[in-house]
This record gives sequence, C-alpha cells and structure tokens, in this order.
Amino acid sequence: MILAFILIVLWGRAYANNESGCEKKLVISYANGIMNSLSNRTAGMNALKSMVGSSYGGSPVEYSLSDNPTEGFLKDLVRVLKQKLAEDPGLSWGSR
Repeated sequence: MILAFILIVLWGRAYANNESGCEKKLVISYANGIMNSLSNRTAGMNALKSMVGSSYGGSPVEYSLSDNPTEGFLKDLVRVLKQKLAEDPGLSWGSR
C-alpha cells in the first residue's frame, strides 16, 4: 500500500515537471579518493564522462568535481573514515 502511494506521488511529480516545461537532467558528481592530485581527479571525472556520455535515457548529463584536496595520506584516511562513519554509523564498533 505504501509502495503504491510512493509510486503515485513520484509519477505525479515527474508528470508535473514535464508539463511545466522543466528539463530533467542527471548530475554526476565525481569524488576522489586518497592522495589524488587535481590532475588525477580531473582525469577520473573525464574518464567517467567518456563512459556515460552527454546524455542518459534522453536526459542531459552534467558533471561536477566534488573536490577534496589531499592533505597527505594520514589526514586523507581520517577524513575518509569520518565520511564513511557519517554515511553509515553501523560501521562503528560502538554501534553494535
């Protein structure tokens, strides 16, 4: 029942957006890993662009670089661990 309600709401939204003339677009934000230079991050985003292309399912695709400049291996590792714990607190020993 809840799923049906969600589908109706989402379908109604998509229909309303198309009727209002709003253009649908897909935005892909490329996030780098540990110890990546700006040129590495840009090359990774460009590789992703070449794989996906300028449109997907008839909608235009926009790319952006989610920039996390490197601060060295240990600081980068700590930042990634904090980000992962924020995304999924179940990864922490204290949450079990």
